[in-house]
Amino acid sequence: MAQTIGAGALTQDTITALLAGPPVLHNLSTQTIVFPSVAGRRLLTFDGVLALTLNKAPVAGEDDLKLIQIISTVSRAHTLTTSNLLQTGSANVAIATFAAQPGAGLTLMCWNGKLIVLYSVGITFS
Repeated sequence: MAQTIGAGALTQDTITALLAGPPVLHNLSTQTIVFPSVAGRRLLTFDGVLALTLNKAPVAGEDDLKLIQIISTVSRAHTLTTSNLLQTGSANVAIATFAAQPGAGLTLMCWNGKLIVLYSVGITFS
């Protein structure tokens, strides 16, 4: 469904809502699930290592083109584990390990039941 924006109403808040939605904060040790059906930013603010997991594969056709950003704001080596769903341009991999530096992160796009890695900073894939 197309969204109509009135004249003069295109603000940074509107752009953010359209592109990524509001950020999700992972600030507790129990907040470890990433839902591919929910586009948006995930900020890792918990000052401990988070072992994130994808709760399921993206649904082909339904989740296609949804963008997911995961960004660490703390000096911890977080991990994101999937079932070989990360398409890095060289291989399908299961694990993304974040450098223990603020700013480490990645942008994923759901496509045909997989997650295409569009950008990554400070990430090791295995």
